[in-house]
Amino acid sequence: MPTIKVRSALLASGVNANTIQGNQFEFLARPSRVQVYARQDSATTGVGEIEVFLSQTLELPQARVTATAPAGINVNTDLLVDTFGDMGDRIVVRHVETGGAQPSDVDIMVVIVPVA
Repeated sequence: MPTIKVRSALLASGVNANTIQGNQFEFLARPSRVQVYARQDSATTGVGEIEVFLSQTLELPQARVTATAPAGINVNTDLLVDTFGDMGDRIVVRHVETGGAQPSDVDIMVVIVPVA
């Protein structure tokens, strides 16, 4: 079960077009269940928002990420997307800081569970 964990740190009004770009699991090797978790570090006061694409399908429109104390991803509360993809589908997790004045640090975890 491949798992991708990244921290996306942005300055005010910044954009990270794909936080997992270049990761060996960015493209699905076989049909899989894809779960995307995210949480913003409450020590940063910017407004972190993410959107998730699986291939050309928008799975999560730009949505605000919940801020919590820095303790890592909580699989019980931080799940944003739970979907299925086909072999060759590309996972894209876009992080945007929309507050305009403060930085935003977002922890992102993508769990890939092959189903075939």
